[in-house]
Amino acid sequence: MVTVTAAPAVAHHGPLPWVGGIAVESPLEAYAGQLASELSRRPVKTYCNGATDWSQLAAQQRFDPVTVWGYVLFTWDSVAETLHPVDYVHLSEQACWYLDEYWGAPAEMKGKTCRLASRIEFKKQTTKTRVTKRVKLNGRWVTKVVIVEKTRDVPVETPQYGTCPDYMYRVFSIQALAHEAMHLSGIADEGQAECEGMQRLRWVAQRFGATGEQARQMAFDYYHDFYLVRRPGTPYYLPGCPNPAP
Repeated sequence: MVTVTAAPAVAHHGPLPWVGGIAVESPLEAYAGQLASELSRRPVKTYCNGATDWSQLAAQQRFDPVTVWGYVLFTWDSVAETLHPVDYVHLSEQACWYLDEYWGAPAEMKGKTCRLASRIEFKKQTTKTRVTKRVKLNGRWVTKVVIVEKTRDVPVETPQYGTCPDYMYRVFSIQALAHEAMHLSGIADEGQAECEGMQRLRWVAQRFGATGEQARQMAFDYYHDFYLVRRPGTPYYLPGCPNPAP
């Protein structure tokens, strides 16, 4: 199970990843399942849940449906006296929404910085034009080509860049998948799953279209801005967990 901060409500364009419930596998569920299978080294599935289904699962499993973005159930093997994970992971609406949005984002919007707006500025522009004029030369009217300069104000659009509004939520969703994949591999401890998943955050981000540098930045920001700040003192913190983006 992985917990993060609550995400803001945002609009989504296109079919939602959880439409159809468990009976219908969306493209995101299929792709996330492939990645989770690679990370856990066994065939597993990923299920996306809408808000209603997620609230019902939260009530059954007794977790906070807002801060928890994913979970894997474990069963007890009385013969081997050990815990075994099931073959699937449940992800929240928020986790699937941001994964799907990031997956479909254009290349220039995959990183931390996005084009947020545009500013219109007016700049002076001088142009030279050849003009034919009738002029009097030595008492005679003649046709002459002269160059005339004209200055006018021209609107110029300047892009304004800044941190993408949903950047950290995209990072959280990628870490949620990596974290739960570690549970699917057999790691029951939350601190170890969080640490091991964080080491694979870059790999997951690149599989969703990030460049190597964009993925490194995501891992760096998660570690420094969230893991070291919010995880100490919780079951998700593992002392000595290495920086995934040194």
